[in-house]
Amino acid sequence: MKIPLRTMLPALTTVAVLAGCSNASEAGPAASSKSAAAPPSNSAPAQPGKPWSDELKNAEAGDKLGGTGSTCPLPVTFDVAKGWKPKPVDAGNGSGLDALAHQGGFTLKCEIDGKPAGFLGFLRIWAEDAPGKSPRQALEAFVTGDRNVTEKTYRDSGPLQGVEVTYLKDNKALEMVSRARALAVSTASGVVVVALGGLDEDEHQQMLPAYLTAKQSLATS
Repeated sequence: MKIPLRTMLPALTTVAVLAGCSNASEAGPAASSKSAAAPPSNSAPAQPGKPWSDELKNAEAGDKLGGTGSTCPLPVTFDVAKGWKPKPVDAGNGSGLDALAHQGGFTLKCEIDGKPAGFLGFLRIWAEDAPGKSPRQALEAFVTGDRNVTEKTYRDSGPLQGVEVTYLKDNKALEMVSRARALAVSTASGVVVVALGGLDEDEHQQMLPAYLTAKQSLATS
């Protein structure tokens, strides 16, 4: 059920990441050793309930985004949840918000606004500044660039053999705990991160179907 829209926030005031993960520890390896009977890394066993909520279904798909000639030219393509509106981000436009468009070696390239669909939040697409890292290495750097991170967990996931993370952000100044999730995948242009935040954990949970729509349709362009 969609939550009512609250006061609109500037597009770049809540930069957050999100994605799923394994039971690997904060400093642990990307995945445990595989046996012949183990599932491939892009088909991790379903983990219902928090923090992964793998029982959730995709949101209805709208337009496809990414590739040359789209609203946001990207090295990946994916389906955008119906009603969500993408717009490119020019991190060097001198708006005074440039610092918020950079995180952990990534630059924000596209924001997909959930407000037209009834949600106060964004799905954000980030591109690696200096290609060369693995998805796990790049995602760890991305998360390290976020503030107030606690309880982060990683797992192999996604159709492109990517890596997901889910974590909590404990903003003591605002006395607010929110959840974030992100998926990192390799492309010919470097690692791309698809990230979902939310003002609070409840709102994040309600936006997860839109994130899943993007994640499960993700392909390199």
